[in-house]
Amino acid sequence: MFIVTLEMTSERKDQLLDWISLNEKVEDEYDAGIQAGLQWMLDKLGLRKYLYSEVEIASPIIIDQALIDECKMKFEENWIQAVWNSSFALGIIMVFNLFNIEIVEFPTAKRD
Repeated sequence: MFIVTLEMTSERKDQLLDWISLNEKVEDEYDAGIQAGLQWMLDKLGLRKYLYSEVEIASPIIIDQALIDECKMKFEENWIQAVWNSSFALGIIMVFNLFNIEIVEFPTAKRD
C-alpha cells in the first residue's frame, strides 16, 4: 500500500484560503469549476478542519493509494474539453501541486 503524508503548514493553509476567497465570487464556468474542484479536494483530503484553526506547527495528513486513485479517477472524468469540467480538474491539480505531490499518470484531455 502506498501512503503519503501531507504537511499542513500555515503557508499552505493561507494559500488554500486565498484560492477559496478568490473563487467565491463565481462569475463564469471557469471559476465555478475551479471552486468545485477545490471544495471537492478539501473534502476528500480532510483539509477543512485545518483551514479555520490555528496551525502552530506542521500537521501531518495521511492519504493512501485508494484516495489518490479516486482523485485520479475524478480528474479523468472531468479532464474534457468543457470549461467547467476542465477547471474542476485543474482545482484537483492545484491542491496536489500545493502539497508537492506529482501524479505522473494523469491523462490528457479527451476530445469531444
